[in-house]
Amino acid sequence: MCFSAANRVKMEQSTATLLMDLKLQGMRGSLSQRLKHGAEADLGYEDFLSLLLQDELDYRRNTRIQRLLRAATLRQAASLESLDLPTQRGLDKKQRHAVVKIRQPRNLQYSLPKTRQK
Repeated sequence: MCFSAANRVKMEQSTATLLMDLKLQGMRGSLSQRLKHGAEADLGYEDFLSLLLQDELDYRRNTRIQRLLRAATLRQAASLESLDLPTQRGLDKKQRHAVVKIRQPRNLQYSLPKTRQK
């Protein structure tokens, strides 16, 4: 099915509006990029939809992590990417690799210092 460029733009804008109404911001943000990629790579409907859904899932995970980090009110802003591994921190090589392999916040364990009650 061939559409003129004007019709394609109009359909893309209409789809973006629908995605915004459905609160699918991740899909809306990557729609134009995925349409170009899909046309170039000759993707099927299932592959195209799968990519859009993965974009939405990534967007939601990232916004959740950002929201949790803001709510955590950490003393210092730090990330695993900014960890200086050559610095001596009392970690052996296996422990450093274990720290780097952590990918999702649910894998982290938080411990609070015990307070003495008088």
